Amino acid sequence: MKVLDQFKKATQELADKFLQIYFEDCYDWHWVADEIGGVLNVEDYFFNLSDILVIMKYLPTFEQIDTYYNYSNDLYIDGKTPEVNLEFYLKTGQLELKKRPASKIPTLLEEALDIFG
Repeated sequence: MKVLDQFKKATQELADKFLQIYFEDCYDWHWVADEIGGVLNVEDYFFNLSDILVIMKYLPTFEQIDTYYNYSNDLYIDGKTPEVNLEFYLKTGQLELKKRPASKIPTLLEEALDIFG
């Protein structure tokens, strides 16, 4: 199909530009399972297409990419998931959501203990 061929061509062009910017001297890369638009393996990194799109949108430093990549991988290794996605991190610089302060409104249990001791 012509549309799929156009998608693959455009996706490969995007990946080539991504590689040129962030992995200029790297020749050790491939699409996992040869699926253009799936997961791109570059050296010891794995990038899905949505992450590549976000990176190309914001053009962060490699250090920012590496920081988020290590943060999310460490969580996945521990069986957890990141609180924030790559785009949120690149927009805000925050790797965690700010916690809301505890409410000052007493709970029903606290009120009952105050009343009935």
